[in-house]
Parts: sequence; structure tokens; C-alpha cells
Amino acid sequence: MKKITGCRKAFKRSVSLAVIFMICVSMFIPAFSVVVNAEEPEVTETETQVIQRFIVNMISGADNLGTVAEPEYVWTPNSPVSGHRFKYQIDYHFSGTGELPAGSVEIIIPKHILKDRDGNWADSFEIAYPEEKEVPEDDLDNDFVYTERGDDIVIYNRLELSAAEQGDVQFEYTTIKQTFDYKDMSVSEPVNAVLNINKSETEKLHTVAQSPPIRIDTTAGLSGLYKESKATPHN
Repeated sequence: MKKITGCRKAFKRSVSLAVIFMICVSMFIPAFSVVVNAEEPEVTETETQVIQRFIVNMISGADNLGTVAEPEYVWTPNSPVSGHRFKYQIDYHFSGTGELPAGSVEIIIPKHILKDRDGNWADSFEIAYPEEKEVPEDDLDNDFVYTERGDDIVIYNRLELSAAEQGDVQFEYTTIKQTFDYKDMSVSEPVNAVLNINKSETEKLHTVAQSPPIRIDTTAGLSGLYKESKATPHN
């Protein structure tokens, strides 16, 4: 009996120590489920609404050195000046019955994609839609506006829409520093686009699209320009 009692005491002591250890660890390390959240599942069809098409593509500003299926966008600048534009387009098409309430359609895109050598954002953003604060409340012409939400640009319908809509959204990222301020062949952030349609409490649709990142090949273009200028005779 003494041996059994001793084992029970040792077991209880081990359990107590383990519980204390787990409590201490949890005070310093956040719960894994809080740190890593599962991605929101894609829902492209509900009872009365369907997302038929949602894609984002680069349309100018860099050359595709890869393939259509696996693009590799590279910009080779021929001068060190700022102001180069990377232009993108989102195409969307959704269908359904009835109407979509104001504010129920959201397209979310990043505000920045380019960083300089020090890791700071080094681009500006432009879009054809007006900013939310620039449109009067009684305006009936601008169906869509945009607003900034942290590091994101959120485009939404400020007026009621038909549940069957298709169109496109064009936007640009422009370099705000000279070419030498960008690390050679560094990879930009991809353009991750999100479409949310909250038609009602029971019908919420969600899908994502992505355009691959771009690279800035400063060495090839600017070294060639430098050699050419050195070969020019001086008077």
C-alpha cells in the first residue's frame, strides 16, 4: 500500500507541475488559434446570388518574361527618374435576383506594393473612382467610391445596385523615388484582390484573386545607359 500511495503522490505532483508549466507558458505565448486564423472560405454562389468572374491582371508597366499561365513581370527602366506607373485591372461579373443594398459590395486591394532599399513603402496609389469624402451625400451619379482602411483600399457601392452587374476597376501604383532607391530585382508585393458581397444576413459571398508580383531590373537598363553616356565624347 505504501508503494501505491507513493506512486499516486508522485503522479499528482507530476500533474500539478505540468499544469503550472502550461499556465506559465500560456502567459507568454498567445494561443495558436488566435495567432493563426484560417482563411475565409470562398463562397461564390448562394440561393439568389452568384459570382461568375473576378480576376486581376497587370495591363501595363512591366514585361511578362514568363508565360500566360505563369507570368513573370519585370520592369527594366531606361532612366533613374521616378513616376513610372504599373497599371492593373480587375474584371468582375456577378448575377442574381433583386437588388444589392448600398455598402453590400466591397472590392479590397492593397494601398502599396513597392518598397525602397530600406523596406519603406515607396509608391503612390491612384484609381478612377472618387474618394468617399469627396462625394456629397445627395449625389446620384457615383455608384462606387473608395476609402482607405489601414493598408487597404476599399471600393464599395454607395448606392443600391442590381444583383446582376459586370464591369472593371482600373488602378495604378506609381514609383515615388528614383530607380536607384529600389533594390535590384527585389520582388514587390502581389496585388491580392478580395470581393465581398453581403446581400443579406444569410447570403454572404466571398472570393479572392491575385496578380503576381513584379521585379525592377535596375542593373540591365541603367548600366547600359551609363555605358552609352560614357562613350559620348565631351567638348
